[in-house]
Amino acid sequence: MRKSYTCLCPDGNVLSADEHSCEDDLKTPYLLVARKQQIIRLYPATIGRRAEEALPITGLQNVVSLDVDWSSQALFYSDVSKDVIVRMQLNNTNDSQVIAYRNIGTVEGLAVDWIAKNIYWTDAQKSVIEVARLDGSTRTILIDKDLEKPRGIAVDPLHGSLYFCDWGIHASIKHCDLAGTDCVYVAQRLGWPNNIVLDIAKAHIYWTDAKRGIIESARFDGYDRRVVTRLNPHPYSLSILQSTVFWTDWRTTSIHFADKEDGKNPGALNLDMADLMGIIAVTGENQLQVKTMGAALTCALAKRAAMKYTCMCPPGTALADDQHTCADSSQCGDNEFSCLDKCIPSVKLCDGTQDCPEGEDEALELCRVPCSEHEFTCTNGACINKEWLCDADNDCGDNSDEVGCVQATVCLANQFMCDNGARCIPLEWQCDGQSECDDGADEKDCETNTCLSTEFRCNSGKCIPSTWYCDGDPDCDNMEDEVPNCNAGMNCGLGQWHCGNGRCIDERWKCNGVDECGDNSDEESCGAVQNDCTGPNIFHCLSGCIPANWTCDGEKDCEDGEDEFNCTTLVTCEPTQFQCRHPALCIPERWTCDGENDCDDGSDEEVELCGTKPPSSTTTQLTSSTPG
Repeated sequence: MRKSYTCLCPDGNVLSADEHSCEDDLKTPYLLVARKQQIIRLYPATIGRRAEEALPITGLQNVVSLDVDWSSQALFYSDVSKDVIVRMQLNNTNDSQVIAYRNIGTVEGLAVDWIAKNIYWTDAQKSVIEVARLDGSTRTILIDKDLEKPRGIAVDPLHGSLYFCDWGIHASIKHCDLAGTDCVYVAQRLGWPNNIVLDIAKAHIYWTDAKRGIIESARFDGYDRRVVTRLNPHPYSLSILQSTVFWTDWRTTSIHFADKEDGKNPGALNLDMADLMGIIAVTGENQLQVKTMGAALTCALAKRAAMKYTCMCPPGTALADDQHTCADSSQCGDNEFSCLDKCIPSVKLCDGTQDCPEGEDEALELCRVPCSEHEFTCTNGACINKEWLCDADNDCGDNSDEVGCVQATVCLANQFMCDNGARCIPLEWQCDGQSECDDGADEKDCETNTCLSTEFRCNSGKCIPSTWYCDGDPDCDNMEDEVPNCNAGMNCGLGQWHCGNGRCIDERWKCNGVDECGDNSDEESCGAVQNDCTGPNIFHCLSGCIPANWTCDGEKDCEDGEDEFNCTTLVTCEPTQFQCRHPALCIPERWTCDGENDCDDGSDEEVELCGTKPPSSTTTQLTSSTPG
């Protein structure tokens, strides 16, 4: 009798047709992590069992950012040492091609539009955002204004939206359409926003803030902003897989994860690997498909006008009248429109004013597109959602959506009304040194405000954490927190180490292989230094050292949480602070009832404390007739 047998395959693989060998299971979601000279693959089902593997790729020097096109099983990555962007087939790593290498600076963010088959990237060195087809053709600069240090980038092709973060002096997260226009702020009041990820199904955006050591989330419009997880040393990249958020941290050798809604059930997979950079979830669930337009040039779905595309052409060509092909216009430069006998800036195209001698820049067949019954037709021919009428935002571009509006906004007792009457902001935001009203009304006629004892006051009146003073990054608008020789004679606090240049850093960062001081003094004479946690007021975790006053504060600072064992002492907050319910953190009292959850449990924004919740939007009435 002939013997029979059955072959089994490890997680992430399925049995091939020959029933003897294994091949990748494309239906099984997994994570890819950039580690400078490696790209690591691991399956969530194996977390805790050390089943990670390095993709068989040679020649990598400094891979930072990753993204995939699920339908073609193509991986895209940037190598900032080689100054290239590469496309590689996941099922055949030998099948790869460089899609961008000329005039490439520091590309730290990639995002694939899997519907229009375009790839977007940020370039921090050039301070631009670029776009090209997935093969690198028809490359063009998308955004080159109002950028400082763009890094993380993500796209929502289903709604024609582009999101990116900028960690410059005026750190922010912005939202544009996929053609790079109609940009608005999603989040401000940030430290170092490193990376972003979208949960398209839930219409939420998540981001890491390395300076504040937190991961935050908000709705796509920026509202319902809340902290997901705190006390991360230096969170960098993050990704969403089903109900879990995964992230990397420059100060650890682990992949961290927690529930994406509330940060509960946290954990970490210790890879014993330094230099963990970008992380992405590879799954078809994150890239829902719709019918594409199949154009050969770079076309992007325009926000607020479903399935209406804006096409862009590479340098030396211009968009033809059919709006889908490129024609030679070598006499015109980048970002210009070719009239019959002259060139004009592209921004003047379809703006309601004739700039070409024959008016071809305002031709109806070029500018007018039929708007749906749910859309408003702007004077310049653009289509916007009718719900955006009279919301104090210039959504049309010519302000025709804000003409003839009567505002009927009512602010609560704990809110401040901007001069234009279109927006209510928390009263605590008035005279805080940072304008939240579009008209700057919240920073007019302000007396000198007082900051907390744990804060530093900028000349503008803005309050920043004292730990941001002389940290090497200007946070005040006029950079007075980073004046020359500001560290001279400075005494470092408990749990800090004094750099050779006078700067103070967390003492746990000494001899970690990263130059936090800026003069490399924290990485000199290290040898095989082991921090034995000796000295006064130091608590010894199994995984390292923390200041003793971090124990029994309601937050787990040790990896295993032993700093919160056998605690009987209650946390006591200062009179100018508010105590969260759980964990028992102390936050500035002025952070309560400001529309943002600063306590992990949201106790600083509860109705019992704040009263009736502020309205989600203003009430408006349109009195003028609808054009078009």
